Amino acid sequence: MKTLIIYSGGTGELTNRKSALGSYIACLGGLLEEGLSAEVFVNGKALSKLLKEPSTSQPKEISVEKSSVTKHIGKITPHFLKRVLSVLSVFRNNRRLLNSLSMDSGKYDKVLEFYTFGSDVGIRYAEKEQVPLFIVYDSPVIEQEVFFKGFTPFLRRVRQNERRTLKGASGILVYSEPVKQHLQRDNKLPDNRFTIHQNVDYTRFDVLPVKESTEHREVNICFLGSFLKWHRIELLIEAFERIKDKNYRVNLHLVGDGMEYRSIQQIVSKSRHRECIHLPGFLDGDELSTYKMKMDIGVMPGSNWYGAPNKIFEYGAAGMAVVSCSTPTIEYVFSGGEIMMFTPDNLEAFTRSLEELLDNPEKINRQAKLLQNFVLQTYTPANTIQAYRLFLGVAGLN
Repeated sequence: MKTLIIYSGGTGELTNRKSALGSYIACLGGLLEEGLSAEVFVNGKALSKLLKEPSTSQPKEISVEKSSVTKHIGKITPHFLKRVLSVLSVFRNNRRLLNSLSMDSGKYDKVLEFYTFGSDVGIRYAEKEQVPLFIVYDSPVIEQEVFFKGFTPFLRRVRQNERRTLKGASGILVYSEPVKQHLQRDNKLPDNRFTIHQNVDYTRFDVLPVKESTEHREVNICFLGSFLKWHRIELLIEAFERIKDKNYRVNLHLVGDGMEYRSIQQIVSKSRHRECIHLPGFLDGDELSTYKMKMDIGVMPGSNWYGAPNKIFEYGAAGMAVVSCSTPTIEYVFSGGEIMMFTPDNLEAFTRSLEELLDNPEKINRQAKLLQNFVLQTYTPANTIQAYRLFLGVAGLN
């Protein structure tokens, strides 16, 4: 089975470990090849070759230093014009991708698109080649674009592209019932069009023993991931300061980088407990695994309503207890008490949840074991292979 994966974000992200979606696509492609005997191509290039290439693209959430000339142009160019040019470049890049794929006429049995803002590449290619199109809808991309960038031109065309894609797809994979309901409400799609499956990047799993009791030692609390506005890392720092004010023996580790890194760095530098807050930056591989071995509690201080709780799976595999804000998606996935939840943006509730764990060392151990068992038994590579076997309609393959 020759399978084309379409990802308008670019194939360079597949080997960029700072790109969560690019890294996951690489992980999934490998599972499809191994478990479904598929030949996987991404944007027309063989996955096996792409994984040997160096990363060539920056994930969108990572800030990049600009030259003085670029900064100057940015200052004198009106915001609305820059946004117009930005969205027009999305359409232009999609046309280029579609044209390059058209050279592979008759080559693929299935098309799997990881849907991105403004794309109509998958549906146009699938209709032209008369092959079934399947969509992985990772997030409400229009809502996300507006959140990050404000004014968004050509929204009518963007919405038409998305609606045409969803209505023409043979199947749509989402990771939670709330995301499914969102798409059904806006597009009037039937239940049988959807598959619910939580995509998990197993290349980020470090399966580690649950830590020994924290009763007679300092407790390590951590956040792993991208420093984005909705992750509310500043709220975590504030809750940590309150805990330290009460003389709890704790350290805070903020591991990662992203758009908000510098502002978080400034907040930490002014903290009255800055000597107990550690900012090691982005870590991966053995360096990150070694760091996880020391962590007791993983935290998700903030999220949006649809956010996939990937870092919670990562925490769980590494043997940590978890404190997270409650969102429709997080409540849907973790409905069996596997994690402790608090009302979003509620500093008092957040602090109380952390204190409840710190006051009960045995509960840290118990919650860590409960979550780890849940993750390792429910979210396995075999689980993902079976989900995509059914989703893509290839149940007869070995």
